[in-house]
Amino acid sequence: MKPYLLLLFSSFILSGSLKSQSFEKGTNVIALGITFGSSYNDYTYQSQSPGFGAQYEKGIWEAGPGVISLGGYLGSKTYRNPIFGERWNYTILGFRGAYHYNKFTTEKLKKLDPYAGLMVAYSILGSRDNPNPLRGRQESSFDNSVFVGGRYYFTNNFAGFAEIGLGVANLTLGGALKF
Repeated sequence: MKPYLLLLFSSFILSGSLKSQSFEKGTNVIALGITFGSSYNDYTYQSQSPGFGAQYEKGIWEAGPGVISLGGYLGSKTYRNPIFGERWNYTILGFRGAYHYNKFTTEKLKKLDPYAGLMVAYSILGSRDNPNPLRGRQESSFDNSVFVGGRYYFTNNFAGFAEIGLGVANLTLGGALKF
């Protein structure tokens, strides 16, 4: 079964739990998205594939008019430089913390989950068919980044989301499942 169909099917099964806000202490969210843009663009003439990003987070602490969450991130993106016959794959494993504002009063805004946060990650570089290993960013490393995003819940448990930041790409669009 395709991942997006599984996510959609699961959202209907789990839609029985009604919550007053979109993100609260104890909330768990799994999100999958397609990434666009590049945080690792060493060459202007290289091509890049859309990547993917997967996230998990859990609401841990109430903080003022919102909740602080902790979770993880996995992302991957491939770059090619056809001129030199080089190909790189970046895989990012990260630990994230975010602040979710959740004190909206109208019903439509209660479906919105705006958030911002920080991520500490390890970027793993894989290279295939690379005749010149000294070109560009050629090592795995620890990185940190900031991100801002929002989810809009179409049902009690299924949301679409958009996020900008400096993870594996500059923009991620996808779906999220709350449980």
